[in-house]
Amino acid sequence: CSSASNTQHTQHTHSERAMRTMPHEPPPSRQTPTQLAAELHLRRIREEKIHQYEVFINDRLKVDLEHTLAQRETIYKTISEYLKLKNNLELIQAENLSKLKALVNLGADCFVQAKVPDTTYVYVHIGLGFHCQFTLDEAIEFIGKREAHLSEQAEELSVKSAEISARIKLMYEGIAELLQLDTRK
Repeated sequence: CSSASNTQHTQHTHSERAMRTMPHEPPPSRQTPTQLAAELHLRRIREEKIHQYEVFINDRLKVDLEHTLAQRETIYKTISEYLKLKNNLELIQAENLSKLKALVNLGADCFVQAKVPDTTYVYVHIGLGFHCQFTLDEAIEFIGKREAHLSEQAEELSVKSAEISARIKLMYEGIAELLQLDTRK
């Protein structure tokens, strides 16, 4: 009998020790219906905010970013065309050409051969659909100024696109924080 009660006492002591050393979870909290309703309401508000942020990112910020990058790309193409023209004008000057033949792109990669009887003056697109007659030196000088101006615009658009990208990243971080609030509960 003493051995059975001793075994029972040992088992009881071991289970008490195990309970003291084992981490135990707090009992599940019992929330009142009002608390549950408030938590549900907060969750809905959080989900609605997340949705609003995602809509703002997709419908506004990403569209603005695409538009800004497209504008910058157009400016880069214009700069490239001006630099090609400048190189050709410098070649005409260096070779001292008074007349020349060239292939001219009419659009859609349709080229025609053109004859230029006098290279003293050239017409350069100055913007808004206007062209101006320049001597070769004047045209080269104008192109240099125009290229500098366009490069400045491209740089401004680069800064603007970086700011928009930063806003998008910040919005995504805000969404991540809202989602973490939801998982903490």
